[in-house]
Amino acid sequence: TTNVPVELHAEQVAPTTATVQVVVPFSPATVTLDGQPVAGPPYNREGVPAGAHELRIESPSRAPLIRAITVVAGPSTHPAHVE
Repeated sequence: TTNVPVELHAEQVAPTTATVQVVVPFSPATVTLDGQPVAGPPYNREGVPAGAHELRIESPSRAPLIRAITVVAGPSTHPAHVE
C-alpha cells in the first residue's frame, strides 16, 4: 500500500434559497407561492430561491389576497404576515 498525499480545497458557497413562513390569522385558507400550493398550517416552504415571488391567499369568506414578496437568501426564515 502506498500513501498518496491529497490536498483538498473547500469554498464556502453563499446560500441561494431561504424558507418562507406565511402566517394566516384566519381559517380555512389556501396559500400558493408562484402558483404552487403551500401545505399547512403552518404554511412553510423551504428552498425558495432568492428574488421576487407571488404569494396568494384565498379563503371562502374573504377576497383573494395577492402580494409580491422578495425573498433574501440565507439560513433564516422570512415571515410573511397577513391580516
